[in-house]
Amino acid sequence: MKTWSRWLVAILFFVSLNPTAWAQDSKGAKSDKSTADKPEASTPEPKPLRVASSYRLDFMMNELEDGKKVNSREYTVMASPDEWARLRIGTRVPYETMSGTARSVQYMDVGLNLDARLHLVGNDLALDTNGDFSSFAIPEQARGTAPNPVTRNIRSSAQVVVTLGKPTLLSSIDDPNSTKRYQLEVTVTKLK
Repeated sequence: MKTWSRWLVAILFFVSLNPTAWAQDSKGAKSDKSTADKPEASTPEPKPLRVASSYRLDFMMNELEDGKKVNSREYTVMASPDEWARLRIGTRVPYETMSGTARSVQYMDVGLNLDARLHLVGNDLALDTNGDFSSFAIPEQARGTAPNPVTRNIRSSAQVVVTLGKPTLLSSIDDPNSTKRYQLEVTVTKLK
Protein backbone atom coordinates (compact mmCIF):
# COMPACT_ATOMS: atom_id res chain seq x y z
CA MET A 1 0.00 0.00 0.00
CA LYS A 2 2.92 2.30 0.72
CA THR A 3 4.21 1.74 -2.82
CA TRP A 4 0.84 2.53 -4.31
CA SER A 5 0.61 5.78 -2.26
CA ARG A 6 4.09 6.82 -3.35
CA TRP A 7 3.16 6.31 -7.01
CA LEU A 8 0.01 8.35 -6.58
CA VAL A 9 1.92 11.21 -4.94
CA ALA A 10 4.55 11.13 -7.71
CA ILE A 11 1.90 11.23 -10.46
CA LEU A 12 0.05 14.13 -8.81
CA PHE A 13 3.34 15.98 -8.40
CA PHE A 14 4.22 15.69 -12.12
CA VAL A 15 0.71 16.60 -13.22
CA SER A 16 0.76 19.73 -11.07
CA LEU A 17 4.00 20.85 -12.79
CA ASN A 18 2.40 20.96 -16.26
CA PRO A 19 -1.36 21.58 -15.99
CA THR A 20 -1.70 22.58 -19.67
CA ALA A 21 -0.46 19.21 -20.83
CA TRP A 22 -2.98 17.52 -18.53
CA ALA A 23 -5.77 19.72 -19.95
CA GLN A 24 -4.79 18.87 -23.54
CA ASP A 25 -4.64 15.15 -22.82
CA SER A 26 -7.94 15.20 -20.97
CA LYS A 27 -9.67 16.75 -24.04
CA GLY A 28 -8.57 13.88 -26.18
CA ALA A 29 -5.75 15.71 -27.92
CA LYS A 30 -3.25 13.30 -29.30
CA SER A 31 0.36 13.84 -28.49
CA ASP A 32 2.29 13.84 -31.73
CA LYS A 33 6.06 13.64 -31.63
CA SER A 34 6.38 15.82 -34.78
CA THR A 35 4.48 18.69 -33.14
CA ALA A 36 6.09 18.20 -29.75
CA ASP A 37 9.51 19.08 -31.17
CA LYS A 38 8.29 22.34 -32.78
CA PRO A 39 8.09 25.49 -30.67
CA GLU A 40 4.63 26.92 -30.22
CA ALA A 41 3.76 29.69 -32.67
CA SER A 42 3.61 32.94 -30.75
CA THR A 43 0.63 35.20 -31.22
CA PRO A 44 1.77 38.38 -32.99
CA GLU A 45 1.51 41.57 -30.99
CA PRO A 46 -1.43 43.68 -32.13
CA LYS A 47 -0.25 46.73 -34.03
CA PRO A 48 -1.11 50.02 -32.41
CA LEU A 49 -3.84 51.97 -34.16
CA ARG A 50 -2.49 54.72 -36.38
CA VAL A 51 -4.20 57.93 -35.47
CA ALA A 52 -4.57 60.32 -38.38
CA SER A 53 -3.33 63.83 -37.84
CA SER A 54 -5.81 66.65 -37.64
CA TYR A 55 -5.20 70.15 -38.89
CA ARG A 56 -6.87 73.51 -38.40
CA LEU A 57 -7.10 75.64 -41.54
CA ASP A 58 -7.55 79.35 -40.82
CA PHE A 59 -8.60 81.19 -43.97
CA MET A 60 -8.46 84.97 -44.22
CA MET A 61 -10.29 86.84 -46.97
CA ASN A 62 -8.91 90.38 -47.19
CA GLU A 63 -10.53 93.16 -49.17
CA LEU A 64 -8.16 95.96 -50.15
CA GLU A 65 -9.01 99.29 -51.77
CA ASP A 66 -6.21 101.40 -53.25
CA GLY A 67 -3.73 99.10 -51.44
CA LYS A 68 -5.29 99.57 -47.95
CA LYS A 69 -7.14 96.81 -46.10
CA VAL A 70 -10.79 97.87 -45.72
CA ASN A 71 -12.37 94.55 -44.74
CA SER A 72 -11.21 91.18 -43.49
CA ARG A 73 -13.13 87.97 -42.81
CA GLU A 74 -11.85 84.87 -41.04
CA TYR A 75 -13.05 81.30 -41.60
CA THR A 76 -11.79 78.19 -39.81
CA VAL A 77 -12.30 74.57 -40.75
CA MET A 78 -10.79 71.33 -39.40
CA ALA A 79 -9.28 68.85 -41.85
CA SER A 80 -7.69 65.41 -42.03
CA PRO A 81 -5.21 64.47 -44.74
CA ASP A 82 -6.72 63.26 -48.03
CA GLU A 83 -10.26 64.25 -46.99
CA TRP A 84 -12.17 67.25 -48.36
CA ALA A 85 -13.18 69.82 -45.76
CA ARG A 86 -16.12 71.98 -46.85
CA LEU A 87 -17.40 75.30 -45.59
CA ARG A 88 -20.69 76.87 -46.74
CA ILE A 89 -21.96 80.25 -45.56
CA GLY A 90 -24.60 82.26 -47.32
CA THR A 91 -28.15 83.14 -48.17
CA ARG A 92 -30.58 81.49 -50.56
CA VAL A 93 -31.98 84.32 -52.63
CA PRO A 94 -35.19 83.99 -54.68
CA TYR A 95 -35.46 85.41 -58.17
CA GLU A 96 -38.16 85.24 -60.83
CA THR A 97 -37.87 83.62 -64.23
CA MET A 98 -40.27 83.67 -67.16
CA SER A 99 -41.02 80.83 -69.52
CA GLY A 100 -43.57 82.09 -72.05
CA THR A 101 -46.30 83.53 -69.84
CA ALA A 102 -45.54 81.38 -66.80
CA ARG A 103 -43.55 82.87 -63.97
CA SER A 104 -41.53 80.72 -61.62
CA VAL A 105 -39.26 81.35 -58.68
CA GLN A 106 -35.69 80.01 -58.65
CA TYR A 107 -33.09 80.27 -55.90
CA MET A 108 -29.38 81.04 -55.92
CA ASP A 109 -26.83 80.84 -53.14
CA VAL A 110 -25.00 84.07 -52.31
CA GLY A 111 -22.06 83.84 -49.94
CA LEU A 112 -19.03 81.60 -49.50
CA ASN A 113 -18.31 78.06 -50.68
CA LEU A 114 -14.84 76.87 -49.71
CA ASP A 115 -13.40 73.36 -50.23
CA ALA A 116 -9.94 72.33 -49.04
CA ARG A 117 -7.93 69.09 -49.01
CA LEU A 118 -4.53 68.48 -47.43
CA HIS A 119 -2.19 65.74 -48.60
CA LEU A 120 1.41 64.76 -48.16
CA VAL A 121 3.79 65.08 -51.10
CA GLY A 122 7.08 63.57 -50.00
CA ASN A 123 7.98 65.50 -46.85
CA ASP A 124 5.82 68.50 -47.81
CA LEU A 125 2.23 69.29 -46.93
CA ALA A 126 0.18 70.36 -49.95
CA LEU A 127 -3.22 72.03 -49.99
CA ASP A 128 -5.84 71.98 -52.76
CA THR A 129 -8.50 74.68 -52.51
CA ASN A 130 -11.58 75.73 -54.43
CA GLY A 131 -13.27 78.95 -53.40
CA ASP A 132 -16.40 80.65 -54.66
CA PHE A 133 -17.29 84.01 -53.10
CA SER A 134 -20.38 85.89 -54.20
CA SER A 135 -22.00 89.09 -52.98
CA PHE A 136 -24.64 91.53 -54.10
CA ALA A 137 -23.36 94.03 -56.64
CA ILE A 138 -25.89 96.57 -55.41
CA PRO A 139 -26.13 96.61 -51.57
CA GLU A 140 -29.89 97.36 -51.58
CA GLN A 141 -30.48 93.97 -53.17
CA ALA A 142 -29.47 92.25 -49.94
CA ARG A 143 -32.74 93.54 -48.41
CA GLY A 144 -34.78 91.95 -51.19
CA THR A 145 -36.09 95.20 -52.67
CA ALA A 146 -34.94 94.49 -56.25
CA PRO A 147 -36.82 91.84 -58.28
CA ASN A 148 -33.73 90.06 -59.65
CA PRO A 149 -30.44 90.40 -57.80
CA VAL A 150 -27.18 91.17 -59.50
CA THR A 151 -24.26 89.35 -57.91
CA ARG A 152 -20.51 89.71 -58.03
CA ASN A 153 -18.57 86.43 -58.03
CA ILE A 154 -14.96 85.63 -57.28
CA ARG A 155 -13.73 82.11 -57.97
CA SER A 156 -10.33 80.70 -57.14
CA SER A 157 -8.71 77.29 -57.39
CA ALA A 158 -5.18 76.69 -56.11
CA GLN A 159 -2.73 73.93 -55.30
CA VAL A 160 0.08 75.09 -53.01
CA VAL A 161 2.69 73.72 -50.62
CA VAL A 162 2.13 75.15 -47.13
CA THR A 163 4.43 75.70 -44.16
CA LEU A 164 2.84 74.91 -40.81
CA GLY A 165 2.05 77.99 -38.74
CA LYS A 166 2.84 80.51 -41.50
CA PRO A 167 0.31 82.36 -43.69
CA THR A 168 0.29 81.26 -47.34
CA LEU A 169 -1.25 83.41 -50.07
CA LEU A 170 -3.66 81.31 -52.16
CA SER A 171 -4.94 83.97 -54.55
CA SER A 172 -4.98 87.70 -55.16
CA ILE A 173 -7.72 88.95 -57.48
CA ASP A 174 -8.45 92.46 -58.79
CA ASP A 175 -12.07 93.48 -59.14
CA PRO A 176 -12.42 94.68 -62.76
CA ASN A 177 -15.25 97.08 -61.81
CA SER A 178 -13.45 98.95 -59.04
CA THR A 179 -10.09 99.60 -57.40
CA LYS A 180 -10.62 96.70 -54.99
CA ARG A 181 -8.40 93.66 -54.65
CA TYR A 182 -9.35 90.42 -52.86
CA GLN A 183 -6.72 88.20 -51.25
CA LEU A 184 -7.28 84.73 -49.83
CA GLU A 185 -4.66 83.30 -47.50
CA VAL A 186 -4.49 80.29 -45.21
CA THR A 187 -2.54 79.33 -42.10
CA VAL A 188 -2.36 75.58 -41.39
CA THR A 189 -1.81 74.34 -37.82
CA LYS A 190 -1.23 70.69 -36.87
CA LEU A 191 -3.41 69.67 -33.93
CA LYS A 192 -2.23 66.11 -33.19
